[in-house]
Amino acid sequence: MRPNLYGGVGLNLRINSWISLGVMTGFIYPFTDLIDGTEGAVVTAPNSYNDIFQENSIYLTFTPGKAKDSDNDGVPDKIDECPDTPEGVMVDEKGCPLDTDKDGVPDYLDECPAIPGLAEFNGCPDTDGDGIPDKDDACPEVAGLKIHKGCPDTDGDGVPDKDDRCPDTPKGYEVDRFGCPVDRDRDGIIDSEDDCPDEPGVAELKGCPYDVGTLMAKYGLNNKNILFDFDKSELKTGGITTLNGIAAALTNHDGFGVELSGYTDYIGAKAYNMKLSERRVNSAADYLVGKGVQKTKIKTMFFGEDNPVEDNSTKEGRALNRRVDYKLIKMK
Repeated sequence: MRPNLYGGVGLNLRINSWISLGVMTGFIYPFTDLIDGTEGAVVTAPNSYNDIFQENSIYLTFTPGKAKDSDNDGVPDKIDECPDTPEGVMVDEKGCPLDTDKDGVPDYLDECPAIPGLAEFNGCPDTDGDGIPDKDDACPEVAGLKIHKGCPDTDGDGVPDKDDRCPDTPKGYEVDRFGCPVDRDRDGIIDSEDDCPDEPGVAELKGCPYDVGTLMAKYGLNNKNILFDFDKSELKTGGITTLNGIAAALTNHDGFGVELSGYTDYIGAKAYNMKLSERRVNSAADYLVGKGVQKTKIKTMFFGEDNPVEDNSTKEGRALNRRVDYKLIKMK
């Protein structure tokens, strides 16, 4: 038995997934000339006229069935590293679901497929580590609270820091929608420190307004009358001191006024005493105006020798009846 040499070229055309048409031409060179049963002439070298054959062929190839692909992802099971991929999921050349951001969460399960994230948040990141994924976090760079969509509330007043105009409000203070302590009466004293939160007041009275009593106490007014010498309307040192206190109270505090009432003792004609009491009360009123008190805050009355406070039959009593009474009033 002797071997033969064979060589050729061909073309294979696939008709469908399981039928192919082939065309081939080839040459056979045997190492003997007896293939056709006739021995050739012997010349200078043995086998120099050995038989050579050309072979042409047309053929059909049948390949029934196809490679198994359990998950129908287009990658045969024999090379599919993820053979249980759900139907319709896009896969790579290894048959595994695509993972664009390489975070270990396949794109079809990844709510943030273009940004590396965490499996516990379906592939989304949590930059500030507060347990709220960035996609749901209104403050993704700062750890916060779920109730505030991931934003912090430093002073715990229920208003997140990003909306809080007063982020250092003491604990327990009632605040408005801007996170600032409530001041209902707008007197500059917050309700939590205001003893009179519904009425404008002053800090020195813990948010309560002045009344006549507190105002008089502040300026040392004790209802002592403004006294005059006999048959005089000029102010004395004691009266000036009292009027200075009244002026200070009225110029420093809106809403207050004063009632001045002029009197005399019973010596002299009644008509004369009436005029004298008028001059005395006007003297006190003019002094207050000179100290900056508005005229609208001053009410004057005069009664002559009526309404004595002491006995006119004594020198001491008459000295006390020559007077101007004052009364601080709350104006409407």
